[in-house]
Amino acid sequence: MKKLIFTLCCALSVSVAFARVSPDSVISAANAKSHTPLIGTDYLVKVDVGASSLPSFAAGANQLWNLSGLVYDTTVHPVVTRFLPDFPYNYADSVHHDFSNLHYYSKSQTLYVTQGLISSAQGIDSQALYIPKSGAAPDNNVDTIIFRVQSDLYNSPYKKLPFPLVFGTAWNSDFTYSQNFTLTDAVRHYAKSAGNVIIHKTESDKAQGWGLMKIKEPNDSTSKYAEVVQVKTITYERDSFTFGATTMPDTLLTLLGLPQGNEIRTYSLNFYRVGRITPLLKLNYADSDLTTLVSAYVDTLN
Repeated sequence: MKKLIFTLCCALSVSVAFARVSPDSVISAANAKSHTPLIGTDYLVKVDVGASSLPSFAAGANQLWNLSGLVYDTTVHPVVTRFLPDFPYNYADSVHHDFSNLHYYSKSQTLYVTQGLISSAQGIDSQALYIPKSGAAPDNNVDTIIFRVQSDLYNSPYKKLPFPLVFGTAWNSDFTYSQNFTLTDAVRHYAKSAGNVIIHKTESDKAQGWGLMKIKEPNDSTSKYAEVVQVKTITYERDSFTFGATTMPDTLLTLLGLPQGNEIRTYSLNFYRVGRITPLLKLNYADSDLTTLVSAYVDTLN
């Protein structure tokens, strides 16, 4: 078979047997903006990893990933919604915050700039969350945690993707933000008392592989092979809660079922196609060696 040439930024050339990724076959500022995600739509369909036939997801050049044996989990609805962003952002993705008994949504506000996709704020629409009580139902007219409409700035930018994204690109982000709420609890005499969720997040990313991928679509058809770049992402998040000017009391943390100083590490592989800013396939693992697959999602919009 005639060998073709894989070129990155006109500087790196690798001889390959079956695929060609040219300088315009990466994610650049121009082609990413031409594929702006649709507002108000759901995407990322969950894969049944236990029932699916999955290939090896080795890193490196010249890979071939055949996912025609995918089986989808039809009991789970698409998990991310694309919202209308606040000015001046281009789009916003929903983020699910799950702190034991405290569940709420925010939206990651993202902007196209020359250097890449940059998020610098987390927006929240108004949400009222009822406080659970031990052995008794809450008074739904009184006992609540309320997140008002807000836009919370990060202390430093979060780079989701660099432009251009090519094989070998690596980048990091480290940022903190705070989300404000009020607490009302008649028994403990809290009346719209101010509190905060403080989230510190670090993320390390590297484009460590490239090749061809095809998938079985949710409608049972099989896609053609598409050129993709494989990105490994390691995320660390630490969450803490304050109440007034101090840390939240243990009694209140127990009432709300909240873990103070909770730490979460996540490991994932994301496969990006030419000009698309959401991954065709997202794989989440329990360990840094990527040996225990926990969940997988396919992007239904692209």
